[in-house]
Amino acid sequence: MDKRDLMVQDLSQLANIQVVPTLNGETHRPTGSVSIYVGGHQLVYNQESSPLPTPPKDAKAPFGLVEENGDPIDIHGGQLGGYLKASEQVQAYTDDLNTLTTTLIKAVNGQHAAGAGLDGTTGKPFFVGTDASNISLSQAIQSSTDAIAAATAPTPPATVAVGNGDNARAMAQIAQQALIGKNTLNQAYIGQVARVGADSKAAKTQASNQDSVVTQLQNQQSAVSGVSLDEELSKMIQYQRSYQAASRFITTIDDTLDRIINGLGK
Repeated sequence: MDKRDLMVQDLSQLANIQVVPTLNGETHRPTGSVSIYVGGHQLVYNQESSPLPTPPKDAKAPFGLVEENGDPIDIHGGQLGGYLKASEQVQAYTDDLNTLTTTLIKAVNGQHAAGAGLDGTTGKPFFVGTDASNISLSQAIQSSTDAIAAATAPTPPATVAVGNGDNARAMAQIAQQALIGKNTLNQAYIGQVARVGADSKAAKTQASNQDSVVTQLQNQQSAVSGVSLDEELSKMIQYQRSYQAASRFITTIDDTLDRIINGLGK
């Protein structure tokens, strides 16, 4: 039972578990076995175990573990709960960054397509890709900087005037536009970085507070179930002295009876 309790304690560090003693159906007395649940899912019943379901490999956070019948499994504690919460936060950061990048791509490409490059071409994108995972310069610009549509597109048959940077100036002014809510791209990015820092600090503070709570609970548990060598030694001496006193009392009574019986008999 001690080994089992130790394993249950180790398991409790992984997730929010509930341990329920198994009762005899007739006598309603504990059988010695236990059932273990996590978020409503039965992990252990007598000698049988049922592992948690795993989300598909291509699942996107939040994963949301569910039973085969569709019932959700509420996991909110331990290392597993921490990993699930962290995955949700990281996914939120990724979504925000993708929104920022997609907005940047559309805004710059829209303005870039309105200009013309030194090679005389127009209507070409500056960026290719859809979000932060695949954004890149277009192949035309990577091949030649003359493809950068820095100039205002001329009216045919006129050609691009050397030094015309009107469209480049217009693309630079995109940084001053409120494209994400009331924020510019730079303000939105600064807000995202600040959010990561604030979440990190909050997580560290919460972890420190929880460590203190766990330490207090462990101390209370040790006070009830732990073994103190000094306390056991003092009890051993107390029992030894009690035994010696009882033995001395019996010896005295025996000696008294011997004197009464033998002395009166004479």
